[in-house]
This record gives sequence, C-alpha cells and structure tokens, in this order.
Amino acid sequence: NQRSRDSRENDEIDVDTILQIPHYVSDNFRKVGFAKCANGDLLPVLCLGPNDAPSFMRREWLTRLNQHLRQGARMVHLVAYYGQESEIDKFGLVDDVYLYDKALEKEFRENPEREINWKIMQGDALNERDLRFNLALLQLSLARSLP
Repeated sequence: NQRSRDSRENDEIDVDTILQIPHYVSDNFRKVGFAKCANGDLLPVLCLGPNDAPSFMRREWLTRLNQHLRQGARMVHLVAYYGQESEIDKFGLVDDVYLYDKALEKEFRENPEREINWKIMQGDALNERDLRFNLALLQLSLARSLP
C-alpha cells in the first residue's frame, strides 16, 4: 500500500551511511547462504542490504551499525530467513552467514538437510522443523534459479 511504501522510502539509509558498512557485510548483500536463527536452527537465508528490509529491521540494524562505527563492535548481517511466514520471524540479525557456495564446500557439523534425508530414507515422519527447513530449501533453490 502507498502509506507503507512512503514510510519505507522516508527512512531509507543514505549512500554515505552505506559506504561505511564493512565489506565483510556489504559484499554479501543479496547473496544466499545459511545462518542460525534465534532458536539455534541453521536455515537458508538471503543477506539483505538495509534498504531491502522493513523499517523495523532497518532501524535495529542501523543501531548496530552505529555501535560498530563508534565502539568497533562486530557488525552483524541483516537476513531474511527462507521458510518463515511471519514478518517478525522472517528477518533477523546474525553474526555469521555461511554463503551457499562456500557452505557446499564444507561439511557443516549440523546439517539439517542430511538429517531430514536420513529420516525420509528410514520412513520416519518429519516434524515441523524439518518441514520448515524443506520449504526453506525449496525457496532458496527457486531464488538461486532467478536471473
């Protein structure tokens, strides 16, 4: 709707601020990978730039950027979690993102996909976490196929 679009445009982060973002964060904007969500599950994510996120997350992220610039605190990544439907659960700030291509080269200690495939092979029922992760992988796969 027009009101939310106007609100979003009015609080977009300016170019001077964006230029202050550390490269280890900005180099990942709009790339896919994996990150841990608040409950510790490893989920597929899309790394976002601050202007890609809703204003409530942008403000929180900007606070962290200011802490980084003033105090040298490690800068966090702003992400959208695949497989999450609620706007509150869909976005988050994470310390580390494992980019998709790099993640494929390494063996994660926790690999939900391997665990889920094992359950399927054994004929075990998938729980809600497993189903959410499968949905997230499907969404990530579709996103990676877009130009």
